[in-house]
Amino acid sequence: LFFQYNTASHTAVRHVCTQALSEVSSACGQEVFLSGQSTKVLKHMLFLLEGAMKHGFPSDPGYHHKLVEENIGKNEWAGEVAIWTDKAEIYGPFVAASCCDILLLDTCGFRSIARQFPRSFFCLAAYGERFLRHVTDACHGNPWRAVLCSSFDAVTDFAHMAFDTDILSATRPSSTDGSRAAGSQTSSSVSADGGEDEGRNASGSLLGVVPGETPEPNVDLQ
Repeated sequence: LFFQYNTASHTAVRHVCTQALSEVSSACGQEVFLSGQSTKVLKHMLFLLEGAMKHGFPSDPGYHHKLVEENIGKNEWAGEVAIWTDKAEIYGPFVAASCCDILLLDTCGFRSIARQFPRSFFCLAAYGERFLRHVTDACHGNPWRAVLCSSFDAVTDFAHMAFDTDILSATRPSSTDGSRAAGSQTSSSVSADGGEDEGRNASGSLLGVVPGETPEPNVDLQ
């Protein structure tokens, strides 16, 4: 995704890197909160540069006493769902299984920057629609799994379709499953050198994607 985003709008990605990314380190056993300690609403996406982490969540939404634990390894990520929804919740913190180096992406900051670049914003919205459909299928009725949806093959395909196919056809993916587009399409202002006009804001939002089967109760995709 970010490779394609950088190709479409290097300026936008530069703003993301300087304004919405932070790097942290954690010792073995240390808890890393992507939501803040007083809320379960995701506020960050996590990229694991070094080390290993684990995350526990209920195997069934109705049985919180029975937890399953999944691992996150080097070069993997978690919490992407928070970029594409206005309310995605996490059961608890991630725990470092070793010393870790972590990149945290502020999802609100990312969305704020993305709206300033209309042409690439359209591609991100098309990608986000596909990603949330994938999340719905991957959760298997358990919304706590949404934070861990990070299939490299899936996101590579979605990014290719959004940035190569959708932008060429200038249309959104068809919404035959009852979903609606993640943001309203806007006209781009392109400068003489082919870059986007940084002074314009895109209308719409990256948050309005509604998969056909919305998981409940902890991931609000409305």
